[in-house]
Amino acid sequence: MEGLADRHMQYILNGAITDRPTQATTVDKTSVVANGVDVVTVTGAPAGSTITAKGTSTTASGGCANPDTFSTQVADTYELTVSCWPYLDFVTTVIAN
Repeated sequence: MEGLADRHMQYILNGAITDRPTQATTVDKTSVVANGVDVVTVTGAPAGSTITAKGTSTTASGGCANPDTFSTQVADTYELTVSCWPYLDFVTTVIAN
């Protein structure tokens, strides 16, 4: 194996430097009412991935058939991160008013 890999963007697969794949994760909106009822729907997260917001994590159901949701009762700005190796993290900001 030759060359230098960027550990944030690449990994070693079968002895070769390989780009980390992007996720198919999407969200249906980036703002919610902070009432615990209004939700952001997270679709396409890889099965077994971790969804984190403000230090709290949960395991994603995964895929398009099993969307996950985020809601809050606290008005704030939240960074939602979906992580699943070897995929690049999916990061989005959700504003709760």
